[in-house]
Amino acid sequence: MRKRSATYLTEAFKRLRKKGLIARQGFMCCGSCAGTSIGDDVDKMLAQGKPEPKGAVFYTAQDRSGAQRQLERLHGKMNRYVGIHHAPVGKPVMLYLTYGEIENVKGTYGLPTVEVGKMVVEVLDELGISYEWDGDPSRCIKVNVEQGWDRYMGEAA
Repeated sequence: MRKRSATYLTEAFKRLRKKGLIARQGFMCCGSCAGTSIGDDVDKMLAQGKPEPKGAVFYTAQDRSGAQRQLERLHGKMNRYVGIHHAPVGKPVMLYLTYGEIENVKGTYGLPTVEVGKMVVEVLDELGISYEWDGDPSRCIKVNVEQGWDRYMGEAA
């Protein structure tokens, strides 16, 4: 039996982990919980003697559900194995990626937020993933998921 190939976004997150980022998909319920959990994870990593992460990138379960609801409104209920293979009319459906240095009660870890953002878009470019980001570290990187939900939304990794 052939293994199912990784989706493009899942592949991007794998590559970002290899580059030293904490990279999570569909992680936690919201940004606050995700940020706190990642901060706690850094403490555990450092206590185990692992290298300091270069930063973090993630999208939450809320981010994923919001994008999926938008697609379902545009195209009706979606079969997750078939996906949507045409662009909707109107405003594109975006999945918001949060990224940056990691802060917790013990300090700040990783590269400056803008540098983490550059790492993320470099990998998205390598894989041909459509996104919007103006280089402003205070804004999320928006991944366009309108042309094939199955290309972008893999299993949580």
